Amino acid sequence: MATVKNSFLVLTMLSKLPHIIFSELASIIEAIIRNWPGRQGFLIRWLYYRCKFKYLGRNVKIYPGVRFLGHRYISIGEHSSIAFDCVIFAGPPVERGAEYLRLDNPAFVFQAGEVVIGRYVFLSRGCYILGNGGVSIGDYCCCAEATSILSMTNHYASFSDPANKDIYFTHGCGPEHECYLLGPIVLDENVGVASRCILLPAVTISRDSFLAIGSVAQKGIIPPNSIAEGNPARRIKQRYREKTDES
Repeated sequence: MATVKNSFLVLTMLSKLPHIIFSELASIIEAIIRNWPGRQGFLIRWLYYRCKFKYLGRNVKIYPGVRFLGHRYISIGEHSSIAFDCVIFAGPPVERGAEYLRLDNPAFVFQAGEVVIGRYVFLSRGCYILGNGGVSIGDYCCCAEATSILSMTNHYASFSDPANKDIYFTHGCGPEHECYLLGPIVLDENVGVASRCILLPAVTISRDSFLAIGSVAQKGIIPPNSIAEGNPARRIKQRYREKTDES
């Protein structure tokens, strides 16, 4: 009986071997493409990710060291740039028995888990987008160095039972010990985000607004034409001076 069981395990492993080899080769190829230097690197990455993404527009520059996960949920519009060492995760979370609290954001009009980046967007070095709850970045936006856009966060305690000490702020202990907060994040057209800002689930930064350096934007809406700062970020003044009738 043990011999039959062992033979079955061996056959199962052998049946999976082609998939494992293919996956390893694909990972090696992508690692080479990811770090290819020079003009050829930009072209090779554009050609490669044009086949992998849901959409990739013309003249998109993907710099060396950028890492993507969930390619088919990612769209990037024309003339945008993703600078060195950015990380973008996309795709709806895998339901594994963990606890989830989902926050609504009516401003997000795409499918769950999509990361949609518009035209003429610039993501500076080291930006981190965790897009499993959905992220939309409008045209003419810029996120400065080390911006974190977190549409899904690992929560520190259970929402349904806050006294449950079996919920850990870590990974790898099993889904029964994990708790997550999800909510789409929207940056409307012409939004600027300064260095080291953090955007948390279900926040909307309305058009023509600017988030000051080191700010933390929590769920809710930053009004149009605002400069916002702080933790939590609040509007402190208008960004653009209103035009007056001089006649």
